[in-house]
Amino acid sequence: MLKARVNAITPAASVVLCFFVLGSSMATADGLAPGEGRFWLGGNWQTIVLIAMLVVQGMLIAALLLELRTRSKTKNTMAEGRVKLLHASRLTVVGQLSASIAHEINQPLGAILSNADAAELMLAKADPDFDEVRLILADIRTDGLRASEVVRQVRALAQKRQPRFIEFDLQDVTRDILQLVAPIAESRGVTILTDFNSETLRVRGDPVLLRQAMLNLLLNAIDALMDVPESQAKIKFTTALSQPGSVDIMVRDYGNGLPESQLDNLFNAFFTTKEHGLGLGLPIVRTIVEFHDGRIHAENHSDGGALFHFTIPTADVTGEANHFSGKPV
Repeated sequence: MLKARVNAITPAASVVLCFFVLGSSMATADGLAPGEGRFWLGGNWQTIVLIAMLVVQGMLIAALLLELRTRSKTKNTMAEGRVKLLHASRLTVVGQLSASIAHEINQPLGAILSNADAAELMLAKADPDFDEVRLILADIRTDGLRASEVVRQVRALAQKRQPRFIEFDLQDVTRDILQLVAPIAESRGVTILTDFNSETLRVRGDPVLLRQAMLNLLLNAIDALMDVPESQAKIKFTTALSQPGSVDIMVRDYGNGLPESQLDNLFNAFFTTKEHGLGLGLPIVRTIVEFHDGRIHAENHSDGGALFHFTIPTADVTGEANHFSGKPV
């Protein structure tokens, strides 16, 4: 609030304020009431020095206020730029998932139509089996909720939004991710192996941003297996409570690994190992992880392939101390 009030003071107003103080002080010196004074030089060199000091002080205050306003504007512009970059990255992920999204929506819709036809035929009978019809309606409801959930996930990824810190179960997010990625992996002959060592992993953060980070890593792993025989094309997706207060998320592909000379640059902006890559995916993943007070690194697994591993604190460690400050990622 104080900063907002300071920003509201214009440089011109600060100079006027200085002359008002000068006028009031000189009026008092003349024995007049404040506000009735007049500027009087009278050859008094002390007065001239005082005026000069106040003018310089006013100019300094004006310069400081201008600098503060410029910094604030620059900071807001950079924050807005980061939000736009994250949003653009999510839209890219949605584009990569388009075939999978279509599959995950068409499948339940097809089942809904088939069940509706079956229910219509049963109700056309002279003595319909209403218990069977109820079961069919229950299946229709389940398929409708499944399609609705896919749409909800896609909308969350595509929506431009400010990060929101909440407490949630990370395992729910990983299951949602697998639902979206599985059809793409299957179409490319890639098998995703899961190792979820805990039924629940309570963390505090933004589920949409963490979903974005894990989707990026999984899609990169699928791309890394493009030239690998189908029998070897596997990904291991692991989440675990490695130690009290710390959650580990690991994505390992069984591909050819990464050149050792590139490992130190993987998370640098505009560095890419892909022919048509932009070099923004992994830097954005690192930004998201660090925003959640986490750390990420990449290495070549001793048994082959690349391993990406990041760690974030659990909800009981994060608590209220790691709350969203209102500034965008």
